[in-house]
Amino acid sequence: MSEPRRRHSSSRAVATALVGRRFGGLVLVGVLGLTALSACGGAAGGGAAGAGAAGAGAADAAGGGTSVATACAGRNTATASGAVKGATVLLLDRTVSARGPGALDAAAAMVPEVRAAVDRGDVVSVAGFDGSSATLSWRTVATAFDGDATQASYDRARSRACLNAAVRSAWQGAPQAVGTDVLGAMYQAALLLHQAPAGRRHLVVATDGLVNVGCASVLDASFQGSPAPTVQACAQTRELPDLSGTTVILNGVGHPASSQPQPSSSGQLVWLTTLWQQLCAAARAAQCSVLSNVTASETAIPAENGAADEPVDFPAQPRPRPAGTGVFTVSLPDQVLFARDSNDLSPDADLTLTAVVSEVRGLRGSVVNVIGHTDTTGTDAYNRLLSKSRADAVADALVARGLPVASRTGAGSSIPGPGCGPEHRPDGTDDERAMRCDRRVELVIAVPPEGN
Repeated sequence: MSEPRRRHSSSRAVATALVGRRFGGLVLVGVLGLTALSACGGAAGGGAAGAGAAGAGAADAAGGGTSVATACAGRNTATASGAVKGATVLLLDRTVSARGPGALDAAAAMVPEVRAAVDRGDVVSVAGFDGSSATLSWRTVATAFDGDATQASYDRARSRACLNAAVRSAWQGAPQAVGTDVLGAMYQAALLLHQAPAGRRHLVVATDGLVNVGCASVLDASFQGSPAPTVQACAQTRELPDLSGTTVILNGVGHPASSQPQPSSSGQLVWLTTLWQQLCAAARAAQCSVLSNVTASETAIPAENGAADEPVDFPAQPRPRPAGTGVFTVSLPDQVLFARDSNDLSPDADLTLTAVVSEVRGLRGSVVNVIGHTDTTGTDAYNRLLSKSRADAVADALVARGLPVASRTGAGSSIPGPGCGPEHRPDGTDDERAMRCDRRVELVIAVPPEGN
């Protein structure tokens, strides 16, 4: 695969690299081209461990009223006493729509992610973003500590306190560029991660997912049908980040602040989470979780002196009333429900299926059949077995939510998806987009005529 096109020419946006060097027993992590740098890596010192209990006590607060300067006091070199284990990037959406009552409390949501990264011994980079990746300002911390156990525990606690304060500062900072460019921030994060020393890579993004800049903009989206055309447009313009080998979490998607327009149906929320699932898949993420069950913020963050953020309007959507027979089909992409070659429902499936139940009940409808489909990979027998077990899993989940299901069918690969196209190109190579389109679970839903 050729190197992806860089989205911005600004040296602030693209001059990012992490370089690990070992000097004696220390690993120095140099951060090149970053506009801000602080590190909470512990310095060996006889009196430091004695204050460990006090340092640990506040380490897992969400930043509270502690300033970054205070939390990171005395830690002004990116050094740690252990070998770097991996890299984590934490991105905070600081735009108007993503902050304030009703939106994700991003500072609180990042607390467990900070702890996990420090426990792994990762190099951790934090930044807030808005409408341009050129405004990203990184704070990078090395967190791998070896040697004396008491000292290492103290140093990890100080690292967590520093990072939690940095997260809150990044989130509450005034937006500098107009709009919201989530994908652009992720693109720069991917460049940073791929320049890090070898090891595990994690990217965590706190955002409402309402992009209004670039290829993934949803300003004119209908929030109906398939989001695949948007994903394809981003692939064609080479604006997708390279997330290969990276575990990705997007938290807060579909939950803007209560002062902003809100999704008018659960179906619109499902469409938005599906868009981000498909963008992750197209970016080749090793694993991607799109989380919409949020702990809402109760704090209004002042937006004065910040750049504007054009709100995304969710069009009013009357409940669909199929003509004629009163029967219609809803297609659920397999990547929203299952891991590859699995019949175990993923954690992300909960939101989708709960939304389906809400919509069907709103129509006073019933599920006539649940049909599982696969692509043509594998034998016919295996595909029939997998598709039936997936249909059973979805049907069982609907029944558990109080929605009866009349029948379940495993169709295997015998029925291509509408509009998916051939799974194999003329030269014999696989068309992964078409194969992904064919992997689906369909719900056949019957509704009574209007007025009955």
